[in-house]
Order: sequence, then C-alpha cells, then structure tokens
Amino acid sequence: MPMFPKIPRLAPSPAMHARRSLADLLLTQQPKLRFALAMWLISLCTYLLYSGILLYQVHLGFVRPTPAALCIAGALLANFGFYVAMRSGWSARLGGNQLGLGNAQLATGMVFMWANYAIVGPASGSTLIILASHMVYALFNLSARRVAVLAAVSLAGLALTMWLAHVLDPARYDPDLQIVGWLYACLVIPLIALLAQRVARMNDAIRTQSQKLADALARVQELATRDDLTRLYNRRHMMELMEMQLAQRERSSAPLCIALLDIDHFKRVNDLHGHHTGDEVLRRFAAETSGAMRSSDLVARWGGEEFIVMFPATPMAQAQTALLRLESRLLGANFNDLAADLRITFSAGLIEVRHGEALQACIERADRAMYRAKAAGRNRVDFADSSLLAQALPEPLPAAAPEPA
Repeated sequence: MPMFPKIPRLAPSPAMHARRSLADLLLTQQPKLRFALAMWLISLCTYLLYSGILLYQVHLGFVRPTPAALCIAGALLANFGFYVAMRSGWSARLGGNQLGLGNAQLATGMVFMWANYAIVGPASGSTLIILASHMVYALFNLSARRVAVLAAVSLAGLALTMWLAHVLDPARYDPDLQIVGWLYACLVIPLIALLAQRVARMNDAIRTQSQKLADALARVQELATRDDLTRLYNRRHMMELMEMQLAQRERSSAPLCIALLDIDHFKRVNDLHGHHTGDEVLRRFAAETSGAMRSSDLVARWGGEEFIVMFPATPMAQAQTALLRLESRLLGANFNDLAADLRITFSAGLIEVRHGEALQACIERADRAMYRAKAAGRNRVDFADSSLLAQALPEPLPAAAPEPA
C-alpha cells in the first residue's frame, strides 16, 4: 500500500484553458519556433517600455509629440513584421535566425536608439543604455566577429547621430556634452563587446563539443547494433528485434519465418586466398543478402560465416522465394577480382515459427535444418517441416513409365 494517497489531478479551469489556447495560437506548439517567438515577445515588451519612457519625456516637454509618435510607430511596425516573418516560417525559409534576435532585429534596435537620441534633447545621455542592451542580446546570437562589427557600427552610428543632432539643434545638443557621452560609450561598449565575444566563443565551443558528443553517441549506437565488418545487425541486436517480432506475431497470428544461412566452404576461401579475401566475401555476401530481401525483412550476421534472416508476416513459400532470389543473385555475382573462378554458395535452414514457440527453440530448429542442408551436399535450403516443404516447393514431375522390354 502506498505511504501517501495519490492526489487526483485537477482539470484546468476555463480561464487556464483559454490562456493556454491563446499562447498556442500566438506562439505555436512547435518547440523551436515557440522559443523564438517567446524571445520576440521579450523584445516587444522591451520596446513597449522604451516607448512608455519616451511618452513620459513628451509629457515633461523634452520631446515633441510628432517625432515621438513616428519613432514609436516605426518600432512597433518593425516588431510586428518580425513576428509575421517568424510565425509564418518565412524567415526560416530565407535562412533567418529564429532562435533569438537576428541581425535585422538588432539593426532595427540600433536605428531606434539613434532616433531616440536625436529627439529627446536634454535626456539624450540616458538613451546610451540602449546600446548596452543590444550588446547583451548579441551575447547569445552572434559570433565573436559579428559582435565586434556590431560594436563598431553602434559607436560609429552614435557619433554620426550626435554630430547631426548638434548641427540641426545646437541649442539642445552641446558639442562638449556629446563628446563626453560618446567617450563614455567608447569605454563601456567595447568592454561589453569583449564579454560578448568571450561568451560567443564559449557558445561555439559548446556547440562543437555537443556535435562531437552527438557523433560519438551515434557511433557508439551503431557499434552496439551493427556488425563492424558487414554493417548488418549484430547478433545481440538481432535477438532483441526477433523477440519483438515474436511478441507481435503472437498478437497478430501472422506467419513468421526464420532462416539460418552458412557460406559453403568458407574456411577453404580463407585458407587458399587469405583472410582479407574472406572478409571481402563476407561483405559482398551481406550486401547480396540485403539486396535480395525486402525492406521489412531483418538480416544480421550471426557469427563467423553464418547469417540469419527473419521474414515478418511471411509464409514459408514466400521466404523460400527470397532465398532462391539470393541464390540467383550469387550465381550472377562476379568474384573474379578476388580470386579466379571463385563461386560463392550457401546452405540454409528455413523454419516457420510455431504458435507459442520460444525464440531459442526457433533458432535451434533452423540451425538443425541448416546442418541437414550441409550434410546433404550444401548449396541448398532445408525445411524443418516436411509438410511445409510440400506446400512451398513446386510439385515434382511424374516419374516416367518404364520402357517395355
């Protein structure tokens, strides 16, 4: 008995369900795109706060209403355009960055900052903090080189904005104050840029290491499931797959066949032509076997020169046809580049799985059938059940009547 009673999960309230539905509508349910749109939402909230501060400066009389309205409208329209581009997938098709603020968004932010500086007058120095926010966004989205470019463009654009503001409105933009403000920006922005570059390099290193780990994991997974020589499934993984097929067969009662194949006289190939030739024979035999089977059939190297094939949802006659197809492919294969007059054949034992039969018992029956095929002269398929053999093979021709004496 559990120590603590299980607390039933409460159904979401209508208000919670409505909020989730609205979030799914605005941000989608796709994880990567949802994250990108969430970052956009943070950016939008930042712009709204900037706009509120700008409107407060209008109230104080620092800023004229018309330039402020144009600046706010331009920033909000640009953000709406970014949302449409990301939400529709258009930016992804053009190779845009959907996992954070992209280059276009950062460029828009710089223009917005320069415009703010040019219209706020006495409070222009306070807008320099916006430069720092752009560099913070760059921490997670730009390479080290692009961070340096962003810092240089920000400072150059700020210097040009200061000069134009002084030329157009010298009473509100004292040149000495502009120079002091720009020097402070030149002190702070490069420091933030250096930090951003270090973070960018760390992110690049983490991405590279993550990719290497992913590649190593894929390699380990392949080594755990594939035979290194033939690239077929290895014995351990094949056992797992066959167990699953047997369980499925018990549920569906569909026919299931297993064949064990052994390359004839393989030891002679190694002895006469060397192990390198033997390895190549194994590789080519594996390729021919895979090519003769259907995509749904499971093929594995069982050990040494032995291979195993499982035929899901396949009666004995169709499995026999597949093995005959393999035999035909081997007859047409050319092994002369390995050794003159080299011909590869195989002996096989084919069985149909019985209801409730354990996997090990199936394999043992197929193994006995394969050894009967080898004992009978090799280059043949032996059936473990004579009744199934009669169903699978074509009827023999009637014997000829004896001639009269």
